[in-house]
Amino acid sequence: MHNKNRAWRGQPKKFDLVCLFVPDYFSVRRLDGGAVIGDVGHVLGPSGQRAMERMLSSASGVVTKRQWRSQAALLKRLVRECPDSVSAEFAAWFGPQLDLGSEARLDPPMLSWDMVRLARPDWVGETERRLQDHWALLQRRGQVLLAELDLDARLAAGDGADALRDVADGIRSDPILLPYWSEASLVHLETTGTQAAIDQARAAAFVQALVSQLGLVQALQEEARPDIDAMVELDRKRGWCNPGGALLRAVREAFALPTLESLVAKLQTAGCRGPDRSTLMAWSSGRQFPSSKLWGNLIEALRSPSDPEFLNLPSPLRQGTLGWAARRVHGLHLIFGQCWSELKPFIGEAESLAGWLGPSVSRWHQHWVAQPLPHVEPPKLPLVVR
Repeated sequence: MHNKNRAWRGQPKKFDLVCLFVPDYFSVRRLDGGAVIGDVGHVLGPSGQRAMERMLSSASGVVTKRQWRSQAALLKRLVRECPDSVSAEFAAWFGPQLDLGSEARLDPPMLSWDMVRLARPDWVGETERRLQDHWALLQRRGQVLLAELDLDARLAAGDGADALRDVADGIRSDPILLPYWSEASLVHLETTGTQAAIDQARAAAFVQALVSQLGLVQALQEEARPDIDAMVELDRKRGWCNPGGALLRAVREAFALPTLESLVAKLQTAGCRGPDRSTLMAWSSGRQFPSSKLWGNLIEALRSPSDPEFLNLPSPLRQGTLGWAARRVHGLHLIFGQCWSELKPFIGEAESLAGWLGPSVSRWHQHWVAQPLPHVEPPKLPLVVR
């Protein structure tokens, strides 16, 4: 998809998919601009956090004993120094894996969504908990399907064609997995047989799962009525969505700032170190998307001594729902900016992402209202992801 809008330029980060089409925790956090396991970065420092992310996001493969010793040292430090961010179960799960024994090569652990649920701190809100439950549910169902079909062994034995047909049929018969897969993607998966075809089908389902969560959040916060539709509204004159501009308008309306100039004046009075007027203009027009740092500066400058917790703001804005939705839409644009033409046949008939995204979010909202996300049982140890 060719797009002249500078807000969508750039190379999206690599996504590690497990259990058919479920992204790993760190990929989602990078996409949504969130922190990683509470204050891990504060304790381990930037280099330690990067090393931790490389280790925990490994979905497969092995490492040498020397590499694993280095990674195990980080885990021990995390368990020792982050008792508030890492649950006892987290330490219990990693504990046996820190004993290297006498083996020369060892499998690194994968941070599954069930592991995330065990380790999440108490301050994680209900909406984010349900989003994590959603990923955990999809990961569990995919794991069960692949285990029942013994997919890895059949692929290794050269039975790839029949195995992929069985995977497609298994998805068709699973009411939890099927809504994310179009019939076109399943046919592509079971008939083409190439790795590129498998990746395309999985990527299309992955994108559907990302979009489904926008509708899920709408359904979870039905009473608060978060205006996610504004984030995916098509600007027909420009031909794209402008989630950053919609987010900025929501803030201006919440603080009774009718124009961009009045917002600039408010920030200057508060002594805000950015964003400046040119940056706000770029956000408003959609030429740039707000960075986390500058957006944080803006919100902090708007904090009122009489309402330091922003209790007078609409709850979707106060709870960060609109900010999350805007960044998710922005991330989808980055993903599709690289592969719209490849994925378009498997996700719908729209000519552009902007034309497809709004109706898709509405469809998923209706889906979650009619079929609420089921309760996801707490995870049980030990947790293993392959």
